[in-house]
Amino acid sequence: GRDHSSADIVHTVPLKKGT
Repeated sequence: GRDHSSADIVHTVPLKKGT
């Protein structure tokens, strides 16, 4: 998600944190 700033984080944070 390049255009998605918030959406990108939502898909990155959970994956990184593993939550």
